[in-house]
Amino acid sequence: DKLCASCSATVHATGRNRDHQLAILREALDASAESSAHCDCCGLRQATEDCTLCAQRLCDSCLLFEHDASCPKRGGVRAIALGVDVDYPTKCAVCGRRPDTRCVECDEVFCTWMGKPRCFAKLHAKGKRREHNLVPYTALVDIERRLQEEEDEELQRVRAIEEQRAKAVHDFDLACENARHARRKRDLLIEAKAEDLLVHKLMAEKRARSSHHAPLHWIHELLRTTFSGQAESRWWGQGQRSRGRRPS
Repeated sequence: DKLCASCSATVHATGRNRDHQLAILREALDASAESSAHCDCCGLRQATEDCTLCAQRLCDSCLLFEHDASCPKRGGVRAIALGVDVDYPTKCAVCGRRPDTRCVECDEVFCTWMGKPRCFAKLHAKGKRREHNLVPYTALVDIERRLQEEEDEELQRVRAIEEQRAKAVHDFDLACENARHARRKRDLLIEAKAEDLLVHKLMAEKRARSSHHAPLHWIHELLRTTFSGQAESRWWGQGQRSRGRRPS
């Protein structure tokens, strides 16, 4: 049997009917329509309308009775936070398009087509309605402007966070580079100091080796500067003969 939700609950409340398996019936989609889909709110009926604020696809019933409370850009806390009346109309009273004018006396909103208030004229062509005043209706524009401002603020906040992160990364890289530079400079200083110590050590070892022959060189220089050529040769000759004598 095909039943509504309340009747199904009543019929299957007692007896063996409680063991019945229930299947949800969904309205068949129009195959001729390219963008046919089920309602985003109830998921049962075919969507025939679009929310002018959030662009959700809705059936006519959900649009009239359910969607106002769940629309993320209109109903409930969202609208109160933006300072917008949750009951403001979102569609033209005649054709259902986006409204941009409002009748002051009727308190109904209307759209304009090619700059002309045709829908307003249809309902205000006779009687005292011809004297009604038409004023701009900017509720939708205001809400969209506020939403855009919120999105811009959020975008600026995200950009500020990204800039802070980028600056932190740059500072960290700079600190690492300075640390590497300081370490490289310290290593160069250590290498230069080690090289100086090695040079001093080699020079000290060279002086120590040459110090064993220093007296002979000093004596030779003294003899060369003190005696002339013949005196030096005679002195060396006598010395040679004295060393060559045999003991008696």
